[in-house]
Amino acid sequence: MELALEQQGEKITATLYELKGTNSFVLGDKLAAGNYQPAQKAIILMAGNVPSNLISLDDWIANGGPYVKIPFERGATNLAMTTVVKNGPSATVNLTSFKED
Repeated sequence: MELALEQQGEKITATLYELKGTNSFVLGDKLAAGNYQPAQKAIILMAGNVPSNLISLDDWIANGGPYVKIPFERGATNLAMTTVVKNGPSATVNLTSFKED
C-alpha cells in the first residue's frame, strides 16, 4: 500500500492506494481517501471508493462506515495506521516513509 499525502496551505489530504507488483511503486486501485482532522490530531480516511460529496466523514463514521485512522503531528517520521470497522476487527500497521531521490 502507498499513502500519498498532499498539503495545500493548512489543508492536508490523503489517499491510500494499492500497489501493483511486488518490486515497484506502481499505483493500483484507490483504497481510501480523507484528510487531516485537527480535533482528532489524525488523518481519517473513508475506506472504499466513496466520493466525499455523497456523504460527510462524520456521517460515514456515525453510520458505521469502515475507516482508517492515522494519528499525525507535523514533522512526524513514524506513523501507524489503524483500520476501524464497527463491530469488527481492527488492525494496526506501521508505515514506512519513502522519498524518491
